[in-house]
Amino acid sequence: MSETYPHLQLRPVGTSERRKRPAGFGYQKAERDHEYFYKATARKLRSLKEEHKKTKAIYSRYLNPNLIFKVTLTKTSTVDNNFRDELRRLGMETISSTSDLHGYWVMLTDDAQFKKLHEKMKKRTLVDQATIIDQIISIDEIKPEEKLGDSLHNQPANDYASEYFDVEIWRMGEPRLTKFEDGLYKLIKDSGGAVHDMMKTESFSVMRVECDGRLLAMIAELREVASIDRPRRVMMIKQLECDVEMLDIQNPPDKNRPGILVVDSGVNNHPLIEAAVADRILVPSSNGMVRRERDTDDAAHGTGIAGIALYGDVSSCMTTKQFHPDVLIYSAKVMYRGEDGTATYDEKSLLEHQLKDSIEGIINKHSNCTIINISFGDESKVIRDGQRQFRIAALIDELSVKHRNIMFAIAAGNQDVSDGNLVNLVQSSNQQIRIIDPATSAYGLTVGSIFVPELNPSNHSSSYLPSQFTRTGPGLNEMVKPELVEYGGAFGSEIATTNPNWLDDGRLLTLVSGTSFTAPLVAHYLAMLKSYFPNASRNLLKALLLSSAVMADDQTLPVTNSTSKVDVQATLSVYGYGKPNLEHAKSSDRNRVLMMYDGEIKPGHFSIFSIQIPEAFSNNGGGEIEVTLVFDPPVNSNRSSYLGVTMEYHLFKDVDTQEVNRLYGEINNSQDDMDGVPPNIRSNEIKMQPGSSIRKKGLHQKSTRWFLRGSSKKIDQLVLAVLCKKVWFEKTDYMQQYSVVVTIKHKLDIDLYNTIRAKNVVRARIR
Repeated sequence: MSETYPHLQLRPVGTSERRKRPAGFGYQKAERDHEYFYKATARKLRSLKEEHKKTKAIYSRYLNPNLIFKVTLTKTSTVDNNFRDELRRLGMETISSTSDLHGYWVMLTDDAQFKKLHEKMKKRTLVDQATIIDQIISIDEIKPEEKLGDSLHNQPANDYASEYFDVEIWRMGEPRLTKFEDGLYKLIKDSGGAVHDMMKTESFSVMRVECDGRLLAMIAELREVASIDRPRRVMMIKQLECDVEMLDIQNPPDKNRPGILVVDSGVNNHPLIEAAVADRILVPSSNGMVRRERDTDDAAHGTGIAGIALYGDVSSCMTTKQFHPDVLIYSAKVMYRGEDGTATYDEKSLLEHQLKDSIEGIINKHSNCTIINISFGDESKVIRDGQRQFRIAALIDELSVKHRNIMFAIAAGNQDVSDGNLVNLVQSSNQQIRIIDPATSAYGLTVGSIFVPELNPSNHSSSYLPSQFTRTGPGLNEMVKPELVEYGGAFGSEIATTNPNWLDDGRLLTLVSGTSFTAPLVAHYLAMLKSYFPNASRNLLKALLLSSAVMADDQTLPVTNSTSKVDVQATLSVYGYGKPNLEHAKSSDRNRVLMMYDGEIKPGHFSIFSIQIPEAFSNNGGGEIEVTLVFDPPVNSNRSSYLGVTMEYHLFKDVDTQEVNRLYGEINNSQDDMDGVPPNIRSNEIKMQPGSSIRKKGLHQKSTRWFLRGSSKKIDQLVLAVLCKKVWFEKTDYMQQYSVVVTIKHKLDIDLYNTIRAKNVVRARIR
């Protein structure tokens, strides 16, 4: 084994503010008959007014109905906050805006006459100058059928039989929202239905309602209702048996070791697990299937997840006959096995409530438990272009904003590709195979599945293919998803884990496949990194793990150094940034050097980093430079930009740091600086893959540049510019936390580490 070294510290040479753009912005002229548009829209507004008047008359006993409607916009980009202000001046309050600043926005007004809007439209017919009216395509009702989820479209509710539904309400401001919730509760109760649970967060408000189809149709007519669907159901993954020897169990981990919370179907008392289970929490179900005193894995799922979270590569433990638990396991049972074999939840309780209560119940009690594994998802909630964030994913992100040390590992989800080849479906941009709720979480590390082909079973480091069942990206607003892949098996090529039914089967281990079993591997890596770097922030821990990820050498999809943006996106959608390597995340070695920074920056500012490069790196082909950036911004699913603050980076060669600092200080600090590079130093930028336009959409960013051949023109210095932009978050004293990791490596046995250390910085001291 080669000698390893501690990572090096990366320090900024300066942080400065970018010049602010003057307030105000212009609009593009709409090519249409503005007189006709005014008259047609006026008719729609009169219809909205009349329908609203009828609704008030019908429901006045319970509600003071709000006038809510949708405004469809052009694709001309604008600034979310500015556009909201313009609409507010027209008497319209934005409730929810779609991604990419086009599509339809959901609006609310207290002016049923639409007086200010009429005046603005009339003025546009008289003056040939573009205004906000040119941005509007149409104003319409949101029809009840638009609110129904896939389950209700496929199987409508029975008018004469009650069942459970999730009713989501538009996230209006207070006290308007609470008044509507109270009125709806009374309406449902007096109409023969029941509200069994309610939950309200910064992004959404949702009720678990029991009613028949007739009452459901009445609820769908209410403008305040955003969506309705049946509660989620999750299919469990088949587990296959294998014979193994009985194994000796080593001592349980120390009580102060990092903890992983497995939110699943419970964890059985298994000989290889029970000593490491530090605490359990159950959310009792109303039907008695989940009781506070009984944590059993009746769905035969959570125990297998816990085994991988505890040991990592269970197959390697099996080979060496050594099972040494290095982390603590915490269990939160939120689901049980239903009569039809599917995993199910308490019908009367919102899963959102169960998740929040169980997660906070553990992390507030056990400060060492900061890693949470989610290995389930809703197959009916598939992310599509322009879609709002799903509720469970939004909850995970809100919890991550609230608790600044927790990290989530989330399975990408499984899908049935019996009707086509996975690679062909990805390259044809088939949206049905994309990731599901909650894998779209911006904060979570989403994990896809790979397997080792039978033709090459011995070379795990450089040969793997995507599992045929793995779901693919991109994620919300085209964020890179999944970020990572791990071995999740394939049909006929399963992986080992702990057997939930070990007492009945007489076998401690079993074989499984599915993305459910890739997420706990990443959770295990995060826990081991937390143990190795106990004082590191979550941003740095995630950045180190992402920096260690590598692609296979023989992929069936295009490789990531392709010049085609489409090819790069297709590869990222399946493999993310690749398969992580825990040892590489923990330490550097002779020809692979990690330089890292963990700090903060004020939105509207930028930081400059300088790295001196040894001559041997440029003289020999086979060099590689990677940059990884992770940050943790505020989020809101009712904003066109989900992230309230964005960050990006650009890498330059052989340019003076003072010049970079001066030029970046002169660039307008606004969203429409598309490439983020000053024109004067564009020729000095090192083009990396994926490019900035792809990677900057999320908060887990990584890119690579390969130097395949030696060059007569060596690189003496790298200059990294890290930019932070405010999108809609207005807190004046806010400082954005972030971590950046620069990796410099070479295929040849070149002593990069000691040379770079001597030319640049002191050793890192985060331990």
